[in-house]
Amino acid sequence: MRLLLFLLAFAAALPTHAQKPVYAVASIVGDRLMVVVAEKSVGSNIDRNRREFYPLNSPALDNGLILAVQDALQDSDPIAKPILLGVSAKALGETQARALDEGNDSKPLIDAIAPAARKAGATHLILALKHRDDARLRTANGMVGLGKLEGLGFYVDAVMEMVNEQNGERSIGFVAPFAYIRFLLVDLGTGATLREKVVRESHAVANQKATVPWEALPADQKVKLLQQLIRAAVADAVPELLEKP
Repeated sequence: MRLLLFLLAFAAALPTHAQKPVYAVASIVGDRLMVVVAEKSVGSNIDRNRREFYPLNSPALDNGLILAVQDALQDSDPIAKPILLGVSAKALGETQARALDEGNDSKPLIDAIAPAARKAGATHLILALKHRDDARLRTANGMVGLGKLEGLGFYVDAVMEMVNEQNGERSIGFVAPFAYIRFLLVDLGTGATLREKVVRESHAVANQKATVPWEALPADQKVKLLQQLIRAAVADAVPELLEKP
């Protein structure tokens, strides 16, 4: 009996290894694009921008984002096998719009997605949501912009003078793809958000030959730049989400 008690006590004293996290990945940022056309009044900071939303019928941008997260996870752990969730951003569009209006409240969205992640066997969820914040578009001379942006889209300014630093060319106006994304790491056991990271990526492009700023980039280049911004956002966010406390 003493030997049994000793063995039980010895086993209890041995260090235990925590279960290795199994990550599910979901993105609900790519259901539509926001196009903002800046309307500036002299001497005023009032936001009079025109905003339009264009629905996307393809999940390509969300799929690209979760694949980028998969790559980032496997960079940190080559044998990691994240679970990629096919969540409909369009189906959660109204829920996300309300969440943004209520101050980026993420709980309704986590509650909508977490059951599928748990059922798939995940212990943690990496979730990409739209973020709403002030316009801060990156140019060669710093950040510019007026009003609010959210999610994925394009900001168009038709009046700002732009200077090409390489050749000194001057042009009027620019178009800037942007990706305003909020990444969450959620413990699926407790439902608690362990970490979050907000990323605001943008890239202003001007073209002296374009008759209007929107035409500074051809359609395929607009898509390509947006995809690059998404990948840059993921590369910025995922290492911080996975940092040990």
